[in-house]
Amino acid sequence: MEDGSAQALEVIISHSDQFGFFQKRTFIATSFLQAITISVLVYTCVATPEPSTDDPCTVASTNGAEPLNETFTSFNQTVSVASTNIAHTSKACSSTDTGSFIFILTLHVPKWLRPLDGLTLSEYTVFGQVSGVILGSLIGAFFGDVYGRRKPMFVYFILMLVFHILTGVAVSWPVFVVFRIIVGLAAGAFLVVSVVMPMECIGQDWRDVCICSGMWTMGVVFLSLETLITENWRYLAFLSGAIGTPFIGTYYLVPESARWLLCQQRFKSSESGIREMISCNEHAVPGVTSLLDKARASVVGHMHHKKYTYLDLCHSVDRIKWTIALVYVCLVASTVYFCLAEKTRRITENAYVDRFLPYIVDLPLTWSAVVVNKCLGRRWCLFLYAVASGFASLSIIVLDMTGNLQSMPNMMKGLAIFGKLGVTATLSIITISAVEMFPTVIRCMGTATALLSAAAGAIMSKQFKFLVSFFTFKQQYEHISKDITVKGFHWCRIVYNILFDPNVNFLSTTKNIGL
Repeated sequence: MEDGSAQALEVIISHSDQFGFFQKRTFIATSFLQAITISVLVYTCVATPEPSTDDPCTVASTNGAEPLNETFTSFNQTVSVASTNIAHTSKACSSTDTGSFIFILTLHVPKWLRPLDGLTLSEYTVFGQVSGVILGSLIGAFFGDVYGRRKPMFVYFILMLVFHILTGVAVSWPVFVVFRIIVGLAAGAFLVVSVVMPMECIGQDWRDVCICSGMWTMGVVFLSLETLITENWRYLAFLSGAIGTPFIGTYYLVPESARWLLCQQRFKSSESGIREMISCNEHAVPGVTSLLDKARASVVGHMHHKKYTYLDLCHSVDRIKWTIALVYVCLVASTVYFCLAEKTRRITENAYVDRFLPYIVDLPLTWSAVVVNKCLGRRWCLFLYAVASGFASLSIIVLDMTGNLQSMPNMMKGLAIFGKLGVTATLSIITISAVEMFPTVIRCMGTATALLSAAAGAIMSKQFKFLVSFFTFKQQYEHISKDITVKGFHWCRIVYNILFDPNVNFLSTTKNIGL
């Protein structure tokens, strides 16, 4: 959207109330939809099977399942679902335990997947869903910019719920993974449009409040409460899908974006939406007709009516720089966030509480970003929180280099939590920047680059596990090196005594050092 039309709409919104009843209705409706979407996505982390061949409950959990065909074999090993990814045999038979897992899952697995262990299959499921989010954000953003915000958003939401419910009837592992990939596709497409849509009707003074409010964390709380109702993974899919179904009715509460309608030269629909906003907020806007005429004239005189694509993100040098910077910041911040999240997911050692507590802990510092942002602006706020997170991570490295990391596990967990808080605020601020830096006609596509970068960071964070192996090897190497050094010193002392001290008895010397 050109500056003239954008400025006219900003004047109308500021005079009619930047966060009036119309904006609150839109924001709350989309926030609940986002919360449901997050609960659907986190379901994969909760319902990720980890088979154990030596589990004593295996026989009890077979349920008489038969092979599907000659390609598939009955794989009825007990699968414990854990927020900690650590399943203890003594706990796998108890449905009431709230230790390291939530419920039990059994699936048929093809023979060609049998050599893989449960952890590998779990990672493949998560990677498949996240890959679906990446692809879905690209596709959904394109259709959101071409065909509107409202209808595509609810189509994506309905598709996500349908395939999430179908997950509960999956009988084999490949079917389970395929359904989760499709769920990721629909969820990624929905999230992009749902972030952009309310921001286009909210005034600029309230956008940071809405983004940093963290309403999406309700989804993780919803899922934790649902697991208290049922510990059956199939019933959980049905339950979470059923809870999200009534929210489809918010379609009648969420209007189409007046900005998008104006850019598509659908002036009557745009004017109708703007007047509805003024009426709902009950604030008169002086000269609203002249402002609408100014916006209409700016669109007609400066904009070409065409279908925009991702190539338009590279339309100018400035946009190329914005896009590259956005991708880099989101990728790095997301990678750091999920790496630190691995270190902070066991705070209370209660699977139900630890599922949502790390996200709730993030909220106070994220809310503080609103104050900092209003005082210093987007750029300095982003810089300060990113630097704070970097110093927290650097402190962990210093503790490791000094050899004090293992002796102070609580210190490491505290630094990881503080670092994650800074990264969360950074991601919130960069989301606001992503929405604001692109014009209306490519706003969804620009925001999609941020979302897919964040999703790619989630995948990359899983690839840093080799550092854990390196750290373990380093500890073993240091221990072996120290042992060799001590033994070598003793042997040197023996040789020295034999050669230069004739009063020393060799047998007594060797006996003293345990040879």
